[in-house]
Amino acid sequence: MGLTFFIVEKGTPGFRLDQKYDKMGLRGSHIYELALEEVVVPDENRVGAEDLGFLIAMETFDRTRIGIAAQAVGIAQTLFERTFRYVHQRYAFGYPIAFFQSVQFDLVEILAKILASRYMAYLAAKLADEGRREFTFVASLAKFFASEAAEEIASRAINLHGGIGVIKEAGIERFLRDVKIIQIYEGTNDIQRLVAYRQLIRILREKNIVSEEIARLVV
Repeated sequence: MGLTFFIVEKGTPGFRLDQKYDKMGLRGSHIYELALEEVVVPDENRVGAEDLGFLIAMETFDRTRIGIAAQAVGIAQTLFERTFRYVHQRYAFGYPIAFFQSVQFDLVEILAKILASRYMAYLAAKLADEGRREFTFVASLAKFFASEAAEEIASRAINLHGGIGVIKEAGIERFLRDVKIIQIYEGTNDIQRLVAYRQLIRILREKNIVSEEIARLVV
């Protein structure tokens, strides 16, 4: 027997929200423990066919990972814009700190990672819209690459803001807390590496670049 998905609507007898968990980031999205005691759910609330819940979940994740990549790009872009403004307004030794080469190097490297993340997310979305199977491969690449790039960018942005970067009221450190979470949900980044590799082997097998034996051992 496999998993079967049902929609349990708010107000259903026996269904309630229990403990609310306070997490490090994405604090606008709340997490509760769900309690279900003798809950009766009608068959019309079933999602898809019986025993296909796991397949539905995996197919859903294939697409939502693109959204996670886009979320990481948005975080990184915001950090770049705020940091760019700050380093041109903050003076040290009589000059804006953007005058110093190390700061310029950081800004350009941040921008390069944002562009790479953005176009990888765009490619995954385009392939998904076209119904091409390889979109799952690119979606996994985009998810782990963009979220890890955003973590690095958040750390650099905090450093470039100096002491003010770690003060909550400045609103910079929160992005580092947020981006850590997006590396975990919709499949952790290590899972994305595994998924991407297996999808790559399938693609290469279909093109007769790797043997059936290798594909069977890996997948």
